[in-house]
Amino acid sequence: MNQDDILGMKTLDEVRRLLPDDFAGRRMTSAEFAHIAGLTGGYWEYLGQPRSTAPHMILRSGLHSGLYINCSLILAETTICEILAAQIIEHCLGAAGKIDWVVSAALAGIPLGQEIGRQLGVRA
Repeated sequence: MNQDDILGMKTLDEVRRLLPDDFAGRRMTSAEFAHIAGLTGGYWEYLGQPRSTAPHMILRSGLHSGLYINCSLILAETTICEILAAQIIEHCLGAAGKIDWVVSAALAGIPLGQEIGRQLGVRA
């Protein structure tokens, strides 16, 4: 499957049918991630000046952010979690060599860490 196929998906059901093999031999692009994550409701990006009618985050600094990622919503989709884990493994395994344990952040990071551990056959 190529980037145009991914970006052409219109529904979450289409995304749920993706498999890690759909990205075999290549890295997921940032546009693909944004599109897939957006279909889960866990990603939005607002281009332009923030206003009350468009979603944006007000940061602790008082500045406005035009981008938000909710890992919990994205990783709740097990096929997406599986694909992202495979992408992380492919990206990091060469640099890391042998991996014995996977340690992940609490809450939102747990599903991803568990999936990486499962795919590697190691403790998480």
